[in-house]
Amino acid sequence: MTDLSEDRRKSVEAGLTAYHATQAEIEHLQSELRDAHVTIEGLRAQLKSLDDLHGLHESRIASHQLERDQAVADRAKYETLFASMFAMMQTFDVPVETLVKSKEIRGEQSSSQSAGGDRPEYRDVSREGRDEPQARAGLVAEGQPGNREAAES
Repeated sequence: MTDLSEDRRKSVEAGLTAYHATQAEIEHLQSELRDAHVTIEGLRAQLKSLDDLHGLHESRIASHQLERDQAVADRAKYETLFASMFAMMQTFDVPVETLVKSKEIRGEQSSSQSAGGDRPEYRDVSREGRDEPQARAGLVAEGQPGNREAAES
């Protein structure tokens, strides 16, 4: 480098300085690119985890919906069964009696429970104050004709 002219030497130094600056910028950009790739891989793993969690929740929702639908179907079966039994009882003129716990009506414990019995005492209230045919069918509600208590008040 000693046999170069002063202008030539300055231009070579400027070229070397530009080259080193460009190499430093390339290294910095490569480092940023590596960091970006690491960040992207982390976000991909997080996205996969969230997708798996979403799938789990969707599966649980579908399972609960099927369970609910099955419960509704079972209830419909039982309602149909009870309705058909009630219709058969009406058709064959079987008395339909409403049973109420005595302690609920009197507000006290029944004698069988006080004596240590494990079955509560019940009494028939289906025919109290009602006309016989309607009481047998169990169709009279309070305040409707056929209920003597409602008629007296």
